[in-house]
Amino acid sequence: MRLAIIVLATCVFLFQPEPRVAASTHGTVSMDMVWAASDGLRREIFFSTRQGGTWSQPVQITYDNADNVAPSIDTSPDGTKFVVWTAIDETGQHIRYATCSGSKWSAPSTVPGVPNNSTGAFISVDKDGIVWIAFAGNDDGDDDIYTIRMADKKWSKISLVHADNDAPDIDPFLEVSAEKTLQVFWEGFREGQYLKLLASWTGQSWLPEERQAESPKEQIDDIEAIEIPVFVEDKSMLFTRSYQ
Repeated sequence: MRLAIIVLATCVFLFQPEPRVAASTHGTVSMDMVWAASDGLRREIFFSTRQGGTWSQPVQITYDNADNVAPSIDTSPDGTKFVVWTAIDETGQHIRYATCSGSKWSAPSTVPGVPNNSTGAFISVDKDGIVWIAFAGNDDGDDDIYTIRMADKKWSKISLVHADNDAPDIDPFLEVSAEKTLQVFWEGFREGQYLKLLASWTGQSWLPEERQAESPKEQIDDIEAIEIPVFVEDKSMLFTRSYQ
């Protein structure tokens, strides 16, 4: 079982989701944590991992002039860790990522081919090592939900999850099941209100969206039960994933 939990505080430039939970089946008993913290001028992305009940000292992943927020992390079957986040600068909001296949993080790179104003990136890696990212992208009209995937270090083109519309779609959550079933949950403005929606991937295309009574992010019983290390002073943009 793999669980991911996110806490985000209110910011003027991001839609703020509630805590979310995801599930999968590969990995060992451990926990990873990524968060955004201010260096006095802007926010940078940090990482820590817990083995045997002890959190490692935080590692800073970003060192740039962007405001880096809302990170998400997952680990592939070969042990490579992937972190994605939103980088905000004078040119827009971009989805960036970094990897770690040992103890050293790569330099951040920008996920290619996504709209210039994108946010809310959520990452999951399937059992074949394919990296999937769901995000909300704005094409100067309204927010829509997209996915993009990386296999053999090559990125696909982005894929619109739902039918094109003129309504906002926000807060994506991506789940890859043990049976390799890929599902994206999000909130879409329909019939004058935000509804919880779901779309499933057939392997070639997305099935029509379905309404949901609840999404997996609502399965968390008590966010306060998670042990947060004292060096995480700002818990407003925190993502924790456990592997069991």
